[in-house]
Amino acid sequence: MNLALDQAWKRGFKAGEVFSKRCPYTQETPEARSWFEGWNHGSAKALGFPHQSLEERFLQLVPPRRRRRRAGDVADATAVASASEVQRAVGSR
Repeated sequence: MNLALDQAWKRGFKAGEVFSKRCPYTQETPEARSWFEGWNHGSAKALGFPHQSLEERFLQLVPPRRRRRRAGDVADATAVASASEVQRAVGSR
């Protein structure tokens, strides 16, 4: 996710918690839409309704299968690096 959109969402969430409706972004921009979405979640939290944190929102956007594959890729890359280190150590004897 884009860092600027994350920041806009967080600012909107904080504004929503105190019901401040002044969006600092130009209308119809991705930042303004992200701010407004954060505002909706922040105001829901202030009213005691269910809401999502930024992390929960991110996890909802990234499919679980894709997240597992990325975690597996990191483990596979580590295993490949470890195997190559073993081969170097054995080859140097």
